[in-house]
Amino acid sequence: MTDTVPVPLPPLWWQAVEWLRAQADGGTGPVWVGEAGFLLPTGAEAGPDHATDVADWLLHRRFPGAHPAFLPFAVDGAGNQFCFRFAPGGGPPSVVYWMYETFAALPISGSFAGFLDWLGLTTAFAARQGLHAVLDELHLQEVVLPTLEALGRTVRYPRFFEASGVRLGDLHRAIVEVDPGAAASHLVLGVLAGDAGSLPTAVERCDRALALVPDFVLAASVRGDLRRDESLWRAHDDWLLAFRGFHGLGGDGQMPWYGGVLPPHDISRLAELLSAGPDVGERSLGEPLWELILYDDPTQPEPWLRTAMEHIEHGELRAAVDMAVNALYFGCHDRLAPEIANLLAELHDALDNPWLARAARMDAERLAQRRPIGEDGPRQP
Repeated sequence: MTDTVPVPLPPLWWQAVEWLRAQADGGTGPVWVGEAGFLLPTGAEAGPDHATDVADWLLHRRFPGAHPAFLPFAVDGAGNQFCFRFAPGGGPPSVVYWMYETFAALPISGSFAGFLDWLGLTTAFAARQGLHAVLDELHLQEVVLPTLEALGRTVRYPRFFEASGVRLGDLHRAIVEVDPGAAASHLVLGVLAGDAGSLPTAVERCDRALALVPDFVLAASVRGDLRRDESLWRAHDDWLLAFRGFHGLGGDGQMPWYGGVLPPHDISRLAELLSAGPDVGERSLGEPLWELILYDDPTQPEPWLRTAMEHIEHGELRAAVDMAVNALYFGCHDRLAPEIANLLAELHDALDNPWLARAARMDAERLAQRRPIGEDGPRQP
């Protein structure tokens, strides 16, 4: 058993690091391409042959209390992070956009290649709108397009926005055309279709988002709202699916390109809807989660921690992890945070996920001492 990353970091990311390091000409700060300032490990031992050292350096760029499966590789202008997300079943990591003030995230790209296309499209869209002080035509032509072309991304991004009257929906249609794994863009298109009265299209978009990211709570919640008039039973199934998911994937109203369209995620509302559902008593038999739904405040970490312990008693360790990550999400600033992180570390040890166990154990130490980000990190490889 080793403590290396669950799957290798994408080869295209290594290419991007090499290219951007050359452009930085020895600089140590983030190198900006569109919305993203790439975090670049420096030194002779910062290549694929030293992948564990590089990944360890990135690991120390995480905010303590973030999901253990999130590994940051870039920041935005406000300090929020773009992170790889390692899936429980393995496979190449996807990309989430994570907000440091609320710890909320959205799954924006199905792969690192998709993320590069996301940068090209968002910059081209912003340049077309002419409303952004940095993401303008000059930055698009002199920085973004040459960088993406050097990395083999040959999409002609501006072509998507040549018509007059371009709107946000056009951006997300372009994103899913280039990257079908962009779950958050599918959800945006679903919300827009629902607002336009096209219920089948709206539900289909939510279906796609959930097929890509099964614990995407906001997508499950929106689909339930869309289906409540058609079938209250199906709506309640969706709301329960949302309640079981990772509540950090609820988005953030301040998130550019998404916050103005997606509804706010409200777990207390979900609990109220589920509590008033059909045959709640019969459906809740033997379910540890239902006690939380019916009797507790779901915005507090203690009920989630208790529910995790109940799953552990039944030998349901994966379910316990799901409950514990929600406990950490709701309690990241709570006195219980180090205890929750230690529990996650023990669970990941038991499930033979050493990298995630190490990330959680590091969180427990830093949360106990409340160290600022980066202070306890190793020297750059």
